Amino acid sequence: MADNNCTWTVTIIVIHDGVHDHVYDELEQSILQQELTGSLRYVIFYYLLHEGTIQVKELIFHNNFQRLEQVASYPAQLNDPQTFIQFFRLYIGPDLHHHPGRRHLLILNGHGAGLGFFAEKHGDGSIRMLSAEQLADMIRQSIGKVEVLLAVSCYTQMLETGYCLKNEVDLYIAPQTTMTWYGVHYAKLFSLMESNPGLSLQQIAENVTQNFLLKYEEEPFRSTELPRYADEQNPRLVSISANYLSEYEALVECVNELTDFLMGCLEDGGKLLQAVIRARRSCTELTPSRSFGFIDLTFFIEQLLKEAGPVQPLQEIHQRFGDIRQRCLGSLHKPPGPPDLYAPAMRKSVRSTSSPLFLSVFFPAFSTTADQMAIREIYFSADGRLRQFRRDCRWEKFIREFFNRT
Repeated sequence: MADNNCTWTVTIIVIHDGVHDHVYDELEQSILQQELTGSLRYVIFYYLLHEGTIQVKELIFHNNFQRLEQVASYPAQLNDPQTFIQFFRLYIGPDLHHHPGRRHLLILNGHGAGLGFFAEKHGDGSIRMLSAEQLADMIRQSIGKVEVLLAVSCYTQMLETGYCLKNEVDLYIAPQTTMTWYGVHYAKLFSLMESNPGLSLQQIAENVTQNFLLKYEEEPFRSTELPRYADEQNPRLVSISANYLSEYEALVECVNELTDFLMGCLEDGGKLLQAVIRARRSCTELTPSRSFGFIDLTFFIEQLLKEAGPVQPLQEIHQRFGDIRQRCLGSLHKPPGPPDLYAPAMRKSVRSTSSPLFLSVFFPAFSTTADQMAIREIYFSADGRLRQFRRDCRWEKFIREFFNRT
């Protein structure tokens, strides 16, 4: 819904690794190159990873000249949720009392590992991250609501992640796949928001997905910026979806029905169990070398129906899931060209990163990489990092039992 009386706060949280400086410069230039109207408020939170300090910048206007000015700098701990709660309360939250109609776009720029944001690998093989449930709690304790969350973080478009955020976020835009350092076409997004402060969530969804590849094809960016980093991910492998989280209650209900069906297959141990195994094997994982255990949920359900044959309960689940997906998916960017997700399973070169279909789910099987074991530890831990999802969704019980059997 559009509301011309509303204005937006654009909050950008960047984890600055001390290496990719030009990436962050390009982000700032995407703001400054706009015809700035004053209708948008830009606040940037830079966490300087190797220094353990925060720099807060805000767009200011002075004598008809605009600049991003540093308004604060202080030491903090990245893995402490209070760091973000304090930032939101001090630099974003108070604005709510003066502008009750203000809406929020929150951009998270940092490593992702599916179940959370700002992921760091440690020497013992563990992965430390800000979990989606922690992020939801931080938003709830500070600004209360985020209309759009844009995660420039690998693999974070997951059922588990979105479900944890469903009460605090309306539209969740994130990649199922790897993600580029340079992110989305910020200039196109900010231009749209500056020219139309009452724009709808659907307009934002379409702007982000439709302009993603355009950013990497434009000159002079393609020739001058893109080659700067040897580790820059290939933008033609990125898949981004914009999902309405209000549909995630229905998604989890559908996944619970699927779980109950699959648990019955495990107990039966016969033909249907073999169909589940074949369907899972046909799902090429969305991370390199099967490192995490994330697969496309739509593809798994469709492959399972193909392998199991005309089983009525499964057909009904497939139909219901498709209906929910249609309501949930605001917009989708899929990588162009072959290889295709639906290519024959025997073509081992086929990677499902070529065309995921809007949502991933954790389904570890057939490999035990260090990264996957670290994700499993987070997934099954009792410390609350996935508490809400595990309470409401029975999927965990199935994947635990399936892995033990296979």
